[in-house]
Amino acid sequence: MNKVLETSFYTMCKKYNLMLKDFYPARGSTGFTESNQVHIYVNSLVKELNDDFIIEWLEFPWVDKKQHIDAMVYSPKHKTIFYIEAKRFSHQSKKQSLARDINRLINDDKSFIKEYNIKDIKNQYIIALSDIWLETTWKKNIKKWWQNNCEDSFENLLKNAYAVDWSDASKYYKELDSVKNYALLMGCKKI
Repeated sequence: MNKVLETSFYTMCKKYNLMLKDFYPARGSTGFTESNQVHIYVNSLVKELNDDFIIEWLEFPWVDKKQHIDAMVYSPKHKTIFYIEAKRFSHQSKKQSLARDINRLINDDKSFIKEYNIKDIKNQYIIALSDIWLETTWKKNIKKWWQNNCEDSFENLLKNAYAVDWSDASKYYKELDSVKNYALLMGCKKI
């Protein structure tokens, strides 16, 4: 499954590069919404899973139905469910927001999933997506922060704030060729 996840990330990056080479949907400093990243990533993941009976849903209702997660993908073929959250790292506060989302995905009771007739789950993964414009000092250092190469890393934030162990998560980072100073990030962890 690690290869599927890695390939799906780089497939998403390739799609971004191809699309943004000739098409730039933002005007001024509006950036790109996280829903586009979720949509493009889910399509990439579905392609890599190669499962005719796959279920994919954006804005999936969470535990008490008052909250949602950005996406859920279930592959009966692989007996695997993926919980997906995304954040645009437009402000430093988004780091804490993504950590809160991951804590919720890992620690919330997910027994309600059976209500959706999804019963044969052998594997569960958390997928954290982000994008960032590398325009300020903290943003230019995001790769080290994301890949746990500094003291105040994302891994340490999760551990210190929520007692969540992110050390075994796979972490990916790619600066795009088609857009200057723009990067995509993904972290994934089996739970």
